[in-house]
Amino acid sequence: METTKVSSIIDLEAAKWDEEVTRSKQLVLVDFWHDACVWCKRLDPELSAIAGDFSGKLKITKLNIFSSDGNGEIGRKYGIMGTPTLLLFCNGRPVDSLVGYRPRDALRKELREKLDKAKDCLNQSTSV
Repeated sequence: METTKVSSIIDLEAAKWDEEVTRSKQLVLVDFWHDACVWCKRLDPELSAIAGDFSGKLKITKLNIFSSDGNGEIGRKYGIMGTPTLLLFCNGRPVDSLVGYRPRDALRKELREKLDKAKDCLNQSTSV
């Protein structure tokens, strides 16, 4: 299955996980979600609206944890217990998270704070 881009957010599948997340040379935000999650659907336009603010600083992806067994395995591997859950990855490792819906301004503010904390991790840690 191909990885597709929608408004600068990558719709991710398990087959592309290593390429897009584990081996990425930039910080990656993964939105773990599923179709029946009302809060995920509310978060989606908020995340899409602010994605441009982080262009070049952060790769934003979405992984539907119920769309395939492989996607579900990834969700279990990272302990996803509820959706929406956003994990920030650096060199293939989760370094921070946000759980639950946030309105646009709060989401933007929290992501900026998390990026400030994680900005040096690419230079300081080794990849997985």
